[in-house]
Amino acid sequence: MQEILCFGELLLRLSPEAGWPAKGGLSSYIGGAELNVAMALAGWQIPVAMGTALPASPVTDLLKVYLNQGHVTTRTIIEKEGRIGTYYLTPGADLKSAGVVYDRAYSAFSLLTPKDVDFDAYLQGISHLHLTAISPAVSQTAADSCLALVEAASRRAITISLDLNYRSKLWKYGKAPIDIIPAIASHATFIMGNIWAAGQMLGIDPESGADQTMDPDALAIFAKKSAEKLTEAYPTCQQVGYTFRFNAPQSEEAVRYFGCLYQKGVLYQSRQKDYDGIADRAGSGDCFMAGLLYGNAAGLSAQQTVDFATAAATGKFYEKGDHTRQSLETVEKRVALLNA
Repeated sequence: MQEILCFGELLLRLSPEAGWPAKGGLSSYIGGAELNVAMALAGWQIPVAMGTALPASPVTDLLKVYLNQGHVTTRTIIEKEGRIGTYYLTPGADLKSAGVVYDRAYSAFSLLTPKDVDFDAYLQGISHLHLTAISPAVSQTAADSCLALVEAASRRAITISLDLNYRSKLWKYGKAPIDIIPAIASHATFIMGNIWAAGQMLGIDPESGADQTMDPDALAIFAKKSAEKLTEAYPTCQQVGYTFRFNAPQSEEAVRYFGCLYQKGVLYQSRQKDYDGIADRAGSGDCFMAGLLYGNAAGLSAQQTVDFATAAATGKFYEKGDHTRQSLETVEKRVALLNA
């Protein structure tokens, strides 16, 4: 069976425990947006490979073993000079907030060039390529590699998905997202993000006025308008997934969340619910993306797909670490609760 290839930088995450540095230590996790998608899909029995660049080292060998144990193929990991990228995230912080510190300069992935990739061999057995807007933000050569891979996949009629993750603390090499991402997005059949990321990265006007005070049906109108504009500007795109995640009133940690999926002129949306007692905010968006890809691969309807993706994303709130370990059965139970 052919595989989904998730291409991007594998990262090590370090999170200070309570009382650090006087007391406690640093918890470590394996992550990266694309890796998070790969691990979720593998856990749901979808054949998947992780594409990245890592230095040849015993640590890389251990990482490959870990991925293989999670049923993620590692033949598409390129070994080259550099280091493993890392980031630091304080407990309870969001990847878009001041609580994240990146240490990715001179990583093997940031030094990757198109010449390092034999595209014929790399894309052998691949039916779908997934990548995010984070990887092109790391360096110009990483951006060049992402575009070259997308172009090679497009020539081979491989379907392509793109997650419009925006990280303001990246993009430090003199380019803005709008300079890089549109060329990649022009090949994508499936684009996910939110209405504001679509504006910032693709120039799709998000229509001013949308905010967390609105009910989900009002926000869905903004989502549909944005998706219509996106698919008109990027005609290769057939599906658009958007999430809405806001702070909920119950507590500082509570989240209000729902998701949307646009296809064939129709917007499908999940129910909006509030979630409290959150263990870790990292990786929920990646879980939503993985849920959308799973829905397509499993032949779910559009409504079933967005419900599954939303249930997976909100279930991730209650797991520590970057990637989910939820089983299919667990997510399906959350779907039932979502629609109860």
